[in-house]
Amino acid sequence: MKSILCFGDSNTWGYDPATKTRFSRDKRWTGLLQKYLGNQYYIVEEGLNGRTTNIDEKEKYNLGYSRKNRNSLDLLPGLIESHYPLDLIVVMLGTNDLKSNFNHSANQIASNMKLVCQAIITHECFNSKSLLLISPTHIEENSDIILWDGMFRDKDLIDKKGWGHSSIEQGAEFFNKVNCKKMLITHHAPGRTDYELDKINSELPDGIELAFDGMTIEVN
Repeated sequence: MKSILCFGDSNTWGYDPATKTRFSRDKRWTGLLQKYLGNQYYIVEEGLNGRTTNIDEKEKYNLGYSRKNRNSLDLLPGLIESHYPLDLIVVMLGTNDLKSNFNHSANQIASNMKLVCQAIITHECFNSKSLLLISPTHIEENSDIILWDGMFRDKDLIDKKGWGHSSIEQGAEFFNKVNCKKMLITHHAPGRTDYELDKINSELPDGIELAFDGMTIEVN
């Protein structure tokens, strides 16, 4: 049997923003991976909300909270030894490093990710040296369509620091900076009514609109 360690943040943990709890094992992507690979593989889930490459959630960052054990470099060595032997390690990190409070550039985050990869490859208990690195979604500036997570409005972000979601206004600002033809706002706040959504949609600038269930998109 092959053992695969999936190491990541809330996407790997399976955070459900609608209920603020965790998706069931069969709904998490790690659970689906286990299902499709079959019983010849063993998937080890090691996800944690807010996990970063090597940044600690300290009070100086003014996040509104300070949680321990978010720095990957502090935890990885023990996890690799604990789950020995491992045939493959899958790492999906970097999104939380982008929080504006951390003030890390793309180059800094890439350098930090390199440190994470080096810590894995050089670990004495990881003999296979097989590492799969999954990056956050790459956004092409010349895309035809961008799907934007617009769960909140700017005014909501004051009380939602660290929730991992952006605002509609942030999406509009990004749209104006890139050469994209269209932006669809997705992942609406569960409590937002159809009336509120219609009102928001009517106020959006040209090229941006709210997505809806069953929407069909044609890309040439």
